Amino acid sequence: IVTSRIRKLELAFEGEGLELRLGGPSAVRFHHAHVGVTETVIGVRRSHGLRQGADSLFYDSPIAQIYSTRAAIVHLPPTTGEALEALERLTRATLPAFVRHSEDDLDVVCVGGDAPLLAFVDRHPGGTGFARAVTSDVLRHVMYWSREIAINCPNDTCEDGCSDCVRGAPRLTPDAGPVASRTALIELLATII
Repeated sequence: IVTSRIRKLELAFEGEGLELRLGGPSAVRFHHAHVGVTETVIGVRRSHGLRQGADSLFYDSPIAQIYSTRAAIVHLPPTTGEALEALERLTRATLPAFVRHSEDDLDVVCVGGDAPLLAFVDRHPGGTGFARAVTSDVLRHVMYWSREIAINCPNDTCEDGCSDCVRGAPRLTPDAGPVASRTALIELLATII
């Protein structure tokens, strides 16, 4: 039986980093920063290799913890919540190919609003180097392969929310957010890489 926390991360940090061009017409800003993290654990998800689905158990009252750590932060061009939802899911799925880590070592968080960002958060208080392992080269590869997964979806009737590409990638919070959009993700990544 494998368990994983159903959680929500909120970040507080300063700075915008340096401009980074990854090949597309729009630049991003990238930096490693000290961040204050508020982690709210809402429940736990249990899965077993012999079962198809996973069971979710939600706590009566969420458990919150606050700690300081490091994160690799990418400031993105303006985009939609649907594109960020897809980016978070596919980045989480492709990252282990380039940075060896477990779910409890490094997490991926997308934050929307007027200044959207993608953050790779070291889950160890103080930071132990997992976020530092996300370099500009790793970022370029992760974004490229996230785009390739979305473009080359094996589902002939692939649409936004597709369970074979954007929707099938992992999410660590309850499914209350926007529908992951394959189209919006491809448009966003076309401007960056």
